[in-house]
Amino acid sequence: MNEGVKCSYRILASLFGIILPALSRQITQFIKYGKEKRRNGRPPLLTSYQHAGLKEYITLGENSHTARTYGDIRRFLYDEFHKNVTKKTIHSYIDYQQDFKVVQGILLESVRAFVSSSQIDVYFVDLCEIFQFDIPSRFVANIDEVGFNNFDDARELRCGQ
Repeated sequence: MNEGVKCSYRILASLFGIILPALSRQITQFIKYGKEKRRNGRPPLLTSYQHAGLKEYITLGENSHTARTYGDIRRFLYDEFHKNVTKKTIHSYIDYQQDFKVVQGILLESVRAFVSSSQIDVYFVDLCEIFQFDIPSRFVANIDEVGFNNFDDARELRCGQ
């Protein structure tokens, strides 16, 4: 039996400055779940196991000097835990957590603009060495700092025969 101070929900709601249905819902949940891990609001995005996996994934990338992007994290969450989340959700999650921080990367366009002439010469020497192998155009791909893209227009054409 409950032997406490007896008071109406309406008086309690006015005492705490909330509306009666909100108080009633909280009391119902407390009776149903007790003091277990029942929190208000949305459930957490990741469980502690998933959070540890994400933390390890980001740490491995940091240790190998390949910073993880929001797209990388999104693919990882989908592949490993079947969680399809938006970039905005990941951004909010990382901002909220104490284990992570976001840093701005160096813009690559400025690096391209200030390349030395000796680096350009080395690039063209390497390119000429590759051309001597007479590689068919269907094997040409674009691999740069952005990633890997197939050269979709590559096809062999025979002209003038």
